[in-house]
Amino acid sequence: MWQSQWRERATLMPFRIDVCDDVLEDLRSRLRRTRWPEAECVDDWSQGMPLAYTRDLAGYWADEYDWRSSEAALFACAELSKTCPDSSRLQARLRVSVGVTPHESTCLEGSTMAKNINLTGKIAVVTGAGSGIGAATARLLARHGAKVHVADINADAAAAVAGEIGGGAVDHAIDVSHPEEVEALAKAVFDQDGRVDILHNNAGIGHGADIDATTVEDWQRVIGVNLLGVAYGVQAFVPRMLEQGHPATVINTASEAGLHPIARMAPYCASKFGVVGMSEALNAELRPRGIRVVALCPGIINTPIVREGTMRGDLSTEQAKIAAFYDKHGASPDTVAAAVLDAIARPRLIVATPRTHVLAPYVLHRISPRLVQPLARVLPKVMTRG
Repeated sequence: MWQSQWRERATLMPFRIDVCDDVLEDLRSRLRRTRWPEAECVDDWSQGMPLAYTRDLAGYWADEYDWRSSEAALFACAELSKTCPDSSRLQARLRVSVGVTPHESTCLEGSTMAKNINLTGKIAVVTGAGSGIGAATARLLARHGAKVHVADINADAAAAVAGEIGGGAVDHAIDVSHPEEVEALAKAVFDQDGRVDILHNNAGIGHGADIDATTVEDWQRVIGVNLLGVAYGVQAFVPRMLEQGHPATVINTASEAGLHPIARMAPYCASKFGVVGMSEALNAELRPRGIRVVALCPGIINTPIVREGTMRGDLSTEQAKIAAFYDKHGASPDTVAAAVLDAIARPRLIVATPRTHVLAPYVLHRISPRLVQPLARVLPKVMTRG
């Protein structure tokens, strides 16, 4: 067996998958050589694995992370089994260690830079801010001095959050799936304050169903809110923000489901993968012009998204169990809000939070999409256990 050596306090997430030669070759070709972590042979199985597979399996570098500069590292270890074609006997085993550096700070507390950030005089707009991640983000931005425009489809919820955070916060009732309402929001904000420094396109809805239980209307509704709602926000605000002539940040809420697939969630995954792709393209275009774009990818978060979302077919009878799973295992929305603040303070293209849940499958999907397929099928079953 091959395995990597890793630093203390590293988080290890192991699992085993049986794969064939072409998958191993695909995996090997995607890995990049690094000086750390290093692989060492701990079992003698050299007859079962060609040397071509054993030379370049030191690690993998994703996005802007650099594990050599951090005290902590997150690892996803896939134990890949190559079996003899004419026998069920295990011929060789290969363990690949994938290193990804989270920020040195914790998700909940954020970095020192983020905790000390002063947003006094800054104007922020948060959609879907009546509850969950949006409400937590609005509160945290206001706590750091920003004036927040709280937008939500639920007028009472938006008003309650705006009243709670104070600081001149303004509430707006809008449906982000209607472009004319988003345009009216942008006009109202710029008429009142003349600028926007932070735009958080956060509004979204949940959906789960087998494809044969999914309707055309489901696709239209999920894409309309989760993807087009973000696009409408970008289209209404960003041209005005470019005219400001000073730096600004756009945060688009995607999901863990925008980084790797999850079975029985095709419309939702399509919408969130779209948000990630849109954000990456926009950042490439806008960053030289002073606007940074961030794709926020939360994992399982304790918010109302499951209870208020739609489930069809077998999943409709399991909705309460899935909601209970989110209640029990989901991270606090405050964790995501802290990650947003950290992204404002320190530029990052993709913000995955909580990192211990999201980064491992994301990196494995980057290496070889086929490796994540078993995980994609298992996740809905795990969540229905409550």
